[in-house]
This record gives sequence, C-alpha cells and structure tokens, in this order.
Amino acid sequence: MPSQKDTQDIIAQAAREAVHEPPAQETRGRPADRPYADDIDPSLLTRSPRTDGGANLLEIPATLVDREWDYQWITIKVLNQEVDPSEIVAAYAQGWRPVEAKGRWLKEMCPPGFTGRTIDSFGQRLFCRPMRLTQEARKEAEDHARRMRREKLEQAMASPEGTVPRGTVQLEAGLPERIPSEKLDSRRVSI
Repeated sequence: MPSQKDTQDIIAQAAREAVHEPPAQETRGRPADRPYADDIDPSLLTRSPRTDGGANLLEIPATLVDREWDYQWITIKVLNQEVDPSEIVAAYAQGWRPVEAKGRWLKEMCPPGFTGRTIDSFGQRLFCRPMRLTQEARKEAEDHARRMRREKLEQAMASPEGTVPRGTVQLEAGLPERIPSEKLDSRRVSI
C-alpha cells in the first residue's frame, strides 16, 4: 500500500498532467472536443428566421394536416409538473388521442434521433380526433349558448316592471334588437 506521501505525489502528478495535457487531436478536420455529434456536418445546419417575435413552434405544417382530422395541443405539464390526470381523461372522453411520433410526423415535428412516443412541445402534447367529433362538439356548444341566451332573455322579460328597460334587448354585439309588443305582453321570448 502506498504511503500518504506517495498518494499525494500521485495526485499532484495527475493534476499537473491535467493542466498541461497535450492538445486535442483533430478528427475529420474538426477538433475532437467539438460540441456536436460526429454525424452532423455544421455546414448543413440551418435556422428559421425570427419574424414577428419568432417562429410559432406549435404550428402544425400544412403538409401534415389531414382535413378529416382536427388537431389540438393539450397541456400536459405546467411549470414542469404533470397536470391532473383527469384533464387527460377528459380529453380522451371527447375523442382526443395523442399523435404518435412516427413516419412523417416524426420527420417534420421532432428533432433527429428523437425516441419519444408522442409529440410534446412547451408542456403541450399534440392530440387529434376525427373532424366529425369536433363538428358535433361545436354544434353542442352553439346550441348550449343559444339555450343560455334564451333563458337569460326570458328571465329579463319576467323581471318586475321598472327593473329592466322594457322592449329592448341587446342580443349580440351591435345594435339593440326591438322585441315585438306581442312578445312583451306574453312575457315569453322565442329566439
């Protein structure tokens, strides 16, 4: 077993060699300590120009979009913490499924060497569903909005006299709509 002095001498020699190590040898005309992989030719690298604050990294290239499908980014992480799994369960219940990182999606949306199963970016995961489901959901939302508007109008018309301006109701952004007097008399508004 080396003595303590021998051990200190060995450590000191290693430190001197580390400080005065010979220059790195070049590989294929590039320094050995380059910060990139061997298979990357720096002359082939490109970048996207910054226009209007930078490229939209969540934009789906038009070449990937299929008109029979709808696409949506769904939050999976906030401040690098997973979201409540019930959020993802709710997305699945509405027909959303993750876009798999394979084929043309892998080539267009993922960096070289990517091995993940899904396309994730900035805490979002790309999901898709058939367009018919999106159309159904939009129709449901519009029907719900109309029903709520009708109920609110009926509530306003049923309010005591003097509490709401009678005969004029603002239905949407724009000019007020005049309600016919026969509907005012019955206190029922149909839209």
